[in-house]
Amino acid sequence: GCSSLKSIYIPASVTDIPANANVYDSPFYNTSYDMLVVFESADVSNMGQYALYINDTKKAINLCGKSYSDYLANKDGSYREYDATDSKLLGIQINGTNLSDFSSSKLEYSVTLPLTSGIKIGYTASSFAASVEYTAPTASNGNVAIIKVTSADGNSVSEYKINFTFTGDTTAEIVNKDGADATVTFVIDDGEKQTATFAKSMLQKYSELALSFAVKTKDLATLKTLDTNGDGIPEYVIVDGEYQYDVNQSNVDFWNDILSAGTSEIVSHTHTHIFWGLDDEGGYYTYVDNQGNIKTSALMPEGNSTKELYASKQILEDLFSDYISKNGTAISLIDAGIGVKTGNVVIDGVTYPTYKVFFVALWNSAYETGDLISVRTTFGSTYDPNLDLSTKVVTPSRYDTKTERFNTPGYMVEHYNANPEGIKSDDISNWKAYIDAAIAMKGWAGFCIHDIRPSSATSSPNGHFITEEQAEALFAYASNKNIWVATYTAASMYYAEWSTATVSSVYENGTVKVTLTDKEDDEIFTEALTVKVSVPATWTSAISGSEILEVHRNSDGSAYVYVNIVPDSGVVTISAN
Repeated sequence: GCSSLKSIYIPASVTDIPANANVYDSPFYNTSYDMLVVFESADVSNMGQYALYINDTKKAINLCGKSYSDYLANKDGSYREYDATDSKLLGIQINGTNLSDFSSSKLEYSVTLPLTSGIKIGYTASSFAASVEYTAPTASNGNVAIIKVTSADGNSVSEYKINFTFTGDTTAEIVNKDGADATVTFVIDDGEKQTATFAKSMLQKYSELALSFAVKTKDLATLKTLDTNGDGIPEYVIVDGEYQYDVNQSNVDFWNDILSAGTSEIVSHTHTHIFWGLDDEGGYYTYVDNQGNIKTSALMPEGNSTKELYASKQILEDLFSDYISKNGTAISLIDAGIGVKTGNVVIDGVTYPTYKVFFVALWNSAYETGDLISVRTTFGSTYDPNLDLSTKVVTPSRYDTKTERFNTPGYMVEHYNANPEGIKSDDISNWKAYIDAAIAMKGWAGFCIHDIRPSSATSSPNGHFITEEQAEALFAYASNKNIWVATYTAASMYYAEWSTATVSSVYENGTVKVTLTDKEDDEIFTEALTVKVSVPATWTSAISGSEILEVHRNSDGSAYVYVNIVPDSGVVTISAN
């Protein structure tokens, strides 16, 4: 409405005039009839469609790519001398390069670009007074860019068309779930009920959170035994290969209630948590404990190590089929922390076996038969300032051996630990640093959490705990990052598949085809991997099967999508939507 205003200079820092709804949204509406708008930037394609309107039909004179000093020198003179009938372009640039066959009188062009290329189009009108409208190329309009030039008097229109085609290979790479920066797992050990109840409230509060509860199955069921030999050492009752047991229904009901909240699962913390890795022979057994003491115990026959794995597996499958691994045929195991010595020990010339010797052999066998997915162990302490957390971040290359799958690291976080430190700490910076290390490495950070207690507590059943405030601060920190908070089983499956996976892609007849394979057992490892796939820059939306895929863009304008594929499920086709 400022009718006396004749001209205005707009610097390049102004990138948008959002006048898209109505003509009167233009800041120049009802200004001078021959209003001159001079832009420092040569590219004003982001301006609103009504940005330069003076009235319903007349636009301001639009002059682009001029310096402020040039504007001051010419605003009242030569700039107003223009050809009102000119509707031509002086040139067109594709990704910064002039079209080699450009002519102002040639209105249609064909351009072939690599599929992985972005598209940035520049143009300059012959007359600064002409109006230019740009329509970006999209798959829906046939990959055609349109530059429409209208003369200042409105009587002449030239429409330049650029037809784009794409050639060459696509790129496809496996990334963290849905393009997340990292994966994080939280395992709550030992099945302590007060902790589980608080954890349930966190699952209900933070939708991004997922928790795995490692439970001793002896709290859920009591294995039946019978002294068949009359030697005072009972045997487990096994019928048709199945352990017989009595169910503690109240505990089963408790855990079903906990697991019903949010994304959660129950995993094996062995059966007893005590006879971890003892031998399978029974009778009297001499061994060396973790402190190097020689001990003799009477052990039940029919498989002590076997029981710790297979009895717990059977009980979880029987009682919690909805909250263990997807197909109910394999489990994740949480190391009970006993028997960390992995070899034999020689004392005074006598060789003694240690706990874990027996159990590692059982792990290997169970993995080969598809009964075991992975094993998590613990490492470190809140109070170790020299701990290199990056060495504990799981990456696909680290996860490439069976040894790594039986030793997935879990950072044991603690506020008060009566054994051995006996001190308190409210500093959770190391915990956050572990997540940050995973983000930096695009990998997986696992946490081991025991009891969770109010800040006033000084002890807990398991001897070490964190406060409710610390637990929530850790969960909130994870929820505010672009990370996949996964159950332990889902993350184990994901990284096992990723570590042996191969992905390929091809662009054919306007569609992208992706093939993903791995070396895992397809009946057990069924987690979908996220593949980042390049697509033509003209795609604004994509579809794979019935799933709509969002198109993301790099800084150069090139495009890609994330698609979730179960390995060995065949060729996946991605098309423009």
